[in-house]
Amino acid sequence: MKRRRYMTAAQVEQARRRLRLARSRVLTVTRLALIALAIEAVAAALTSPRFAVKGVALEGAGALTQEYALRTVAPAVGGNYFLAPCGKLRDRLESHPAIRQAAVVRRLDGRLSVRVKERSPYVCVLWKGSFYTLDREMVPFVRAAVRDRSLPLIDAPAAGSPKMGRPWSSAYLEAALKCLEEARKSDLKVSQVSIDPAGEMCLNIVNGTKIRAGYPQDIEEKISVASRVLASLPVPLNTILYVDVSYPGAPAYRPKGSDGATAVQ
Repeated sequence: MKRRRYMTAAQVEQARRRLRLARSRVLTVTRLALIALAIEAVAAALTSPRFAVKGVALEGAGALTQEYALRTVAPAVGGNYFLAPCGKLRDRLESHPAIRQAAVVRRLDGRLSVRVKERSPYVCVLWKGSFYTLDREMVPFVRAAVRDRSLPLIDAPAAGSPKMGRPWSSAYLEAALKCLEEARKSDLKVSQVSIDPAGEMCLNIVNGTKIRAGYPQDIEEKISVASRVLASLPVPLNTILYVDVSYPGAPAYRPKGSDGATAVQ
């Protein structure tokens, strides 16, 4: 009978080391293989024509911005889907004065989804012979030689210089917009607000009557008084030249063809 040979403690430890080394080598080779496969996959994803941007889905762009939006994102079409510079494209779109907000995202069908939110026209401002269309945030986004008559006009020659796409900082314009808001609350259809260099305001009502409001202080009360006066006059409004509420506690009106104003009782 053969005698069994037992390994010494040193031999056992040496065998264990060899096994750990073999396992480590296998793991290293496996990891390197996986890294190589990942690199190949990434390279294929970034270079294969199968992952090219196939087109653009544009939403929200109107006549003012559609051509610009398509021209801005066109260079990305045909480029790599994963490398499409969505953030830069969004910033370029939002640099257009008429675009209030934009978003560019990748779609699962290989196209870029471009959503544009245009500024809404709120008022027209006459400044140095040009007409500027502003939104509610006082941002000019259209400059034209002809007035848009669907919007109320603000004539404020002392207003500061405008910058397209940026809020127009002007105390005159802020006063005029406040006046328009109060007039709308009182259902007064204002076609024009004029402010002279001294800061006194005059409103032209659609029916041809004018409201002399004076300085913008207490404009809420002045517009409210003007609305009550116009509603209570015993003559047609188209026969009234103006209503004066510069001093809301003592309003007056002047009929056309008369020599002076008449106090409202």
